[in-house]
Amino acid sequence: MASSGTTAEFNPPINFSMVAPGVYRSGFPEGDNFSFLEKKLKLKSVLLLVPESIPDKLLAFYKQAGVKVFQIGVPGNKEPFVDIPSDKIADALSVILNKNTHPILLHCNKGKHRTGCLVGCLRKLQVFLRLLTWIKLFVIIPTRTGAILLYVMNTVGLLPPRPVHWTNNSLSCLIFRY
Repeated sequence: MASSGTTAEFNPPINFSMVAPGVYRSGFPEGDNFSFLEKKLKLKSVLLLVPESIPDKLLAFYKQAGVKVFQIGVPGNKEPFVDIPSDKIADALSVILNKNTHPILLHCNKGKHRTGCLVGCLRKLQVFLRLLTWIKLFVIIPTRTGAILLYVMNTVGLLPPRPVHWTNNSLSCLIFRY
């Protein structure tokens, strides 16, 4: 029979899942999830997508565990025609894409709408980066053709509206100088 300490280690927050290596998502962690977060995930960072203040108990846990807290307040919204501000998504992606913050947990209240939107944007960016890698390796010749292709990709919406800060460094090889 397992002891209660062992059981607590395996009690993830609601809607917990791995997004990518070192990136996890969930709903708001409760007290019985703390052992799992600290001992199993060994979190370095947490990205909260709620504008409300962080409960004292959760904040004390993060401080005790040495977890850096990033809070980007995205208002809750389930309406179909109201957008999440793109600057907040870009800021959140910048935090996620910084490997120094990994392992990181992304969460809002239930881990569905705001977190799901952010993970969807991350997936879109992953596809975009794979596409750019493919284009770089097989298609683009560093001439005006490459610049035209990037312009077309931007026009049809394949490029993010605001570059994430790490993209400029990681993809600097795609900037063509004439």
